[in-house]
Amino acid sequence: ITIAGATLASGSFFTAALMGWVIQFWDRRSHRELSAAQRQLLSEFRRRPRFAWLCCDGAELEVPVEQLEKGDAVIVRAGEMIPADGVVIEGHAELDERLVCHTEGLSLKTVNDKVFANSLLFEGDLKIRVQRSSEKSRAATIVRAMEVASTPTPAQLKRRGERFANRTVAPTLAAAGLGLAVGDLSTALAILRPDYWSGPGMSEPLG
Repeated sequence: ITIAGATLASGSFFTAALMGWVIQFWDRRSHRELSAAQRQLLSEFRRRPRFAWLCCDGAELEVPVEQLEKGDAVIVRAGEMIPADGVVIEGHAELDERLVCHTEGLSLKTVNDKVFANSLLFEGDLKIRVQRSSEKSRAATIVRAMEVASTPTPAQLKRRGERFANRTVAPTLAAAGLGLAVGDLSTALAILRPDYWSGPGMSEPLG
């Protein structure tokens, strides 16, 4: 802020604008690239049905998946995804469980077998008793773990750089004040512009 303010006070408006734009550009670009990488990594896990067929008093009601609770009975047919973790109470079918169980090929499911949200039903029909909602399912747990694992933590180099940068703030401002006292605003800016603080902080996105 001090550097930008002094640059504006010196009349270098284009320089101040360019400086602010460059800092925001790299910060936003790093976050945008991280978000894009996470979306690509987790896209398959985040695919889930929006609605499910809930069995209620002998009828089937289409309800949002978020409304499913433990103990509900739902019907899943060929071509649909399992909406929640549960156990089969009627029917038999073949499921693709590779995303949540790391199995090879299709899995045959029948009464009393466990099934997991985000599994794709290829053939057959199942009636499932919900044990865990979609937000608490195995697939949701995997997504949360992968989000944590794919979000970078401050690297050792960045932490060391920030410790060094924080120690230099006060001496740099003091030297710039002395430069302003014995010279002029351009002298103070010449001292400030090496910018020992934000430089190390910007090293993380580049790294």
